[in-house]
Amino acid sequence: MMKCSIVITGKNCSLTILDTLESINAQNINDDIEVVYVDDGSSDDSLRVVENFPFKGNVYLKTFCGNLGRAKALNKGVDISNGEYIAILDADDLFLSDKLESQVKVLDSNLELFLVATDYVVGESYAATAVNKNIGKVELLTIRDFLRGNPICHSSVLMRKEIAHYDEGRRRHLDLELWLRLSKNEKKIAILREPLTFKRLHKGQSFESKGRLSYIVSSYFLTLSYAKPFWKYYQDILIRTARLFFHLLPRRITTKIKKALL
Repeated sequence: MMKCSIVITGKNCSLTILDTLESINAQNINDDIEVVYVDDGSSDDSLRVVENFPFKGNVYLKTFCGNLGRAKALNKGVDISNGEYIAILDADDLFLSDKLESQVKVLDSNLELFLVATDYVVGESYAATAVNKNIGKVELLTIRDFLRGNPICHSSVLMRKEIAHYDEGRRRHLDLELWLRLSKNEKKIAILREPLTFKRLHKGQSFESKGRLSYIVSSYFLTLSYAKPFWKYYQDILIRTARLFFHLLPRRITTKIKKALL
């Protein structure tokens, strides 16, 4: 069995995915890597870009085409993968070179862990973002961490294949729902305190272009659905509610507040 499979789902991502694939080529891990690209109904040449990309010798490509929708596309990618571990990589995000190697070491040496994420950096351009790599520790996350917010970037995770299944009945917050479900079922999740993932922001993201308000509110109610019994988690819900009102403010205001607190 191959050690790692990277599942990428893409739709009209030809303008961003080259940098994403370059970051896979830059991985320092010695094991073979499988890249599973599921094209989710692109009308541009995304698939051709991926198929023609010059992957290095230890990277093997597998593709699938179908207008499935995000959750089914992710599950399809997992189903046809051969890796012991599954990494998820959005078609506009990047891995730093030590990411997979560092996470594999954590999972190999901690058999009780089902998923390990990394810290991440957010920005419009990786070249314009200063990343200070600090060797960090591995911290366990509990259901309370996910009730208060989502501390994990989807593209930062590496998980055991047996738990990598998304709720196909959902259109939003597929990642958060999975983290909540796993932690509620006492599947141990950890985060490696190193910024080894870059999350790219751009205008084409559905979060910004298709309803920021409804996105934030639906995330809140998803969280509430896992906060049972309520009396046990009321403090976490109070914190989550305060965060809801903060994020409902215009982005220019929240950005100023965050900068003032740094």
